[in-house]
Amino acid sequence: MVDVDIYVINDEEYYLLGEEIIKDTSYLYLSKVDDEDFVMLRKRDKDDPEVLVTLDNEAEVKMASLVFANKMLG
Repeated sequence: MVDVDIYVINDEEYYLLGEEIIKDTSYLYLSKVDDEDFVMLRKRDKDDPEVLVTLDNEAEVKMASLVFANKMLG
């Protein structure tokens, strides 16, 4: 049996597909449980790692997206 981390964001459940630490920030790649084509990026709050927050700007989204794309394509 495989353990799967699930996070609830805005009353929707998301699977954790991957997590990467980049420059002391932990980024999460998430997929909606009931719609696997819907994915999102979040990062852990530096003061409270249990809290997931949105990325700060488009440059941060692009950077994190590239890291996860490279990891998935291997």
